[in-house]
Amino acid sequence: MSRLDAMKDQYKESTSPKPVKQSNKFDENNYFATFLADGVNSAQRQIRIVEPKGATESPFITIFGHKKQVEGKWRTFICAKHEKGEACPFCEARELLLAQGDDVSRKESVQYSAKKMYVVKVIDRDNPEHGVKFWRFNHHYKNAGTWDKINAAFGVLPKDEDPFSSENGRDIVVTISRDGQNSVVTGINFNMSQTPLSEDAKQADEWRADERTWESVYSVKPYDYNELIVRGAVPAWKKNPSGEGGKWVDKASLDAVASEPTEEHDSELTIGSNEVQTINTPKSATPSTESAKVESEDEDDDLPF
Repeated sequence: MSRLDAMKDQYKESTSPKPVKQSNKFDENNYFATFLADGVNSAQRQIRIVEPKGATESPFITIFGHKKQVEGKWRTFICAKHEKGEACPFCEARELLLAQGDDVSRKESVQYSAKKMYVVKVIDRDNPEHGVKFWRFNHHYKNAGTWDKINAAFGVLPKDEDPFSSENGRDIVVTISRDGQNSVVTGINFNMSQTPLSEDAKQADEWRADERTWESVYSVKPYDYNELIVRGAVPAWKKNPSGEGGKWVDKASLDAVASEPTEEHDSELTIGSNEVQTINTPKSATPSTESAKVESEDEDDDLPF
């Protein structure tokens, strides 16, 4: 190829329309959750765990997060210290309380402890058009949680069988119900039949080729954001007067100084992608009074939206 040809190719490349880069925006279809709406006491769903690429790789990823009630709802905040090696306001609060040495402070410190969780990629058989979803569930420190039930279900399968195989693996039937305390609990059973991940080999390959990790859908929030959560505030993004950049502040402070009746601010309470996601919260909104317990043994997790 001549230099002229090279130049023409370069020109063609530089003037050709570039594909629009897909930003990592929040999409509720990225998540599978064992959540029951108000008034619903039970449900059954079928999923398939996506086979990992490595022959000896577990499909389950362990992560750590903190639980905190915000505006009446329990939320999960990924631990920056455990997952990024960065400063974490939750962990700092825990360490300060433990340093005081008294029983009351030690008991209070528990609420700031990082909780172990698991994330796995699945296909929701009721909604296969959604593609690969991420299922996050809590570790159960009494060994009676979803993780324990999945492992117990292996006991009924032949020892040499791989239930995660794309060719002849098994779907999982997830039974969801409420217990006597109105908490959501799950039952886990492998499907009796061995089936492929998809009858369409190309579709199965696409699902397995999904390069996203848990960080693609569960973001690690910035220090300033989490510090507000620890203080009991609701984070809101305050733009600089220039319109470029800004900072996280207490939503209450914006409400107090707002002067324009139509002015709104952005309150960020999603736990989706790494890209900042905001939801408009009217000033007249009343915080929910919904109560919930926060224990490391909880089966039900907050929704990621």
